Amino acid sequence: MKHFTLSTILCFSSILLLSQTEEDYYYGSSERAFLDLVPEFELGFPVGEFATDINRDALVGKGIGVYYRFARQPLDIGVRFTGFTYDKMRRDFRDTIVNFNAFEKTKHKIWLLQGVVRFEPPLNTSTILFLEGAAGWRRFYSKSFSQEEGLVRYLIDADLAAMDRFDRITHNSDWGTAISAAVGAKFILEQTRKTALEIKLCYHWGVSGDFMIRNDLDDIQDDPFDNLQERHAPLTMFSLKIGLSFLGYSG
Repeated sequence: MKHFTLSTILCFSSILLLSQTEEDYYYGSSERAFLDLVPEFELGFPVGEFATDINRDALVGKGIGVYYRFARQPLDIGVRFTGFTYDKMRRDFRDTIVNFNAFEKTKHKIWLLQGVVRFEPPLNTSTILFLEGAAGWRRFYSKSFSQEEGLVRYLIDADLAAMDRFDRITHNSDWGTAISAAVGAKFILEQTRKTALEIKLCYHWGVSGDFMIRNDLDDIQDDPFDNLQERHAPLTMFSLKIGLSFLGYSG
């Protein structure tokens, strides 16, 4: 399934590249956008030891990148944040002390915060091709919290304080360095050149760290930590990013 998905995206990208007909989009134009804002959707595929320990075929993430584009050089620099939620659990229970129904949620996340350098080869084409390198930090993060079921908030400070989330627990927070490399393309979406579809194939690598996964018990335990197991592995993952690029011009 993984190979079929990547092959399909590559074929789709090739068709888009060949179908572009608008001329004078980038290097033939007298103006280059100075800013690029890209909200992204990312589908990650763990590999190696990381894939074995995290026990997931695919991770779903979302993020955003902001880039400054040099006016006379085919370079962009910027920052990008991506967050993956690779597992979450919910347990319904009744609080016997104050007698109300409540639920407990546990979420496991991977964060990537990186500085980015992008190079765009000077090709006379309506499609912008680019190579990208990034370096920064990754974070494995797991937490739990409880909240009243069917919560109704009143405009009374005392009620608001009583009805907020409770029993907040951070199970794991492990920071480490991470690097990424990508190849991608921007496909123009409108004649005004202010938006484009961005597609990237990426590889992420981060130093080894501790992260949590759910255990193999059939029943959910009362103590959130009893539902979890700790694993230790480097972050190694291929991913496919699809984003909507908003290009900013000075004029």
